[in-house]
Amino acid sequence: MKSQVLCSLVKMMKIRCTTRRQAMGSLCICIAILIIGCSSSKEYGFHASSWPEADQLFRNDPFWIGGDDAYSIPLDHDQSLWLFADTIIDTSGRHNRRSAMMIRNSIAIQTGSDPSSAGISFFWRKDYLGRPRSFFPEKGGDWFWPGQAIRLDDRLLIFLMRIRGTDTGLGFDVYDWEAVLVTHLDDRPLEWELRWLETPGNDFQVIVGSASVFEMKGYVYAFGPEP
Repeated sequence: MKSQVLCSLVKMMKIRCTTRRQAMGSLCICIAILIIGCSSSKEYGFHASSWPEADQLFRNDPFWIGGDDAYSIPLDHDQSLWLFADTIIDTSGRHNRRSAMMIRNSIAIQTGSDPSSAGISFFWRKDYLGRPRSFFPEKGGDWFWPGQAIRLDDRLLIFLMRIRGTDTGLGFDVYDWEAVLVTHLDDRPLEWELRWLETPGNDFQVIVGSASVFEMKGYVYAFGPEP
């Protein structure tokens, strides 16, 4: 089976500093797009089964009903960050879809590595009337669905897919990407400082960071699929 893979190699976080206190030094982003033709005749099989005890972790909040496009990222040995796209919130606290509304994204902090016994707290923003709003705010008519993220010392780098509405197809278009650098991670998530980074032009329309992300030898490598 032949396929074409677009890999966005993002060289980030090459920070030159003499002390740990200088770790908030300049951020340099350099994008290289690799177009690789791949072919493979191997077939792989996967097996999945339900885990009701772990499922319950996401069913106990009276307001947060559910979210799609879930990514999980380890923050330390005992905590993980969950990133969700479209999220259903019931402002009545009855965990009822009939009285719920949808926001474009939300996050959660899981405490404990075993989801069948861990605790979790969900976070989203509110407007001045107390109505739910996206954790990563919209820009104009565009909204954001989270991609992958990675912790780098005392900071968190989060990749976001930028979405716009359309009159065709499914009614939306994933057309660009952005990145957010998060500091003050010891605070509650609603008190985190979000720094929106300047990202390079996206002539190839690769959604950087929507696939896997990892750090190696001082660089962050972020991959994304072809459009």
